[in-house]
Amino acid sequence: MNLEKNFIPTQAELVELYKQVGWDFYMEKVKNIHHCYKQALCVYTLRDNDKLVATIRVIGDGISIIYIQDLLVHPDYQRQGLATKLMNLVLKEYENCYQKVLISEDDETHRNFYKKLGFHFLAEANCIGFINLNQSV
Repeated sequence: MNLEKNFIPTQAELVELYKQVGWDFYMEKVKNIHHCYKQALCVYTLRDNDKLVATIRVIGDGISIIYIQDLLVHPDYQRQGLATKLMNLVLKEYENCYQKVLISEDDETHRNFYKKLGFHFLAEANCIGFINLNQSV
């Protein structure tokens, strides 16, 4: 398994990985995911030979806040610790950053995964979250 930092996958590689994890709906909204990765603060990828099998990207200023976006692991490579490895790389790199934020699906698997990594529900930090989705995109 080859780890790469800030080597941006191609649009085709990203679209294929997003499809493999079932995020087709996301690809309908984000037409140029490659551009999103190019604008990221940090990107980690894992490859098996030349095949993109996992990725995580970070946006933000890296000091007061980072937003962890799109942690994806190809279904054939899940349950092997790859998501934990990528998250730990990001958390180590930005350990001195004040806020580390992410939005995830609300199910037991995701809740347990992120809690295991030290994340808390916003309400536990006496905070509330808001989102404004552009449904016309």
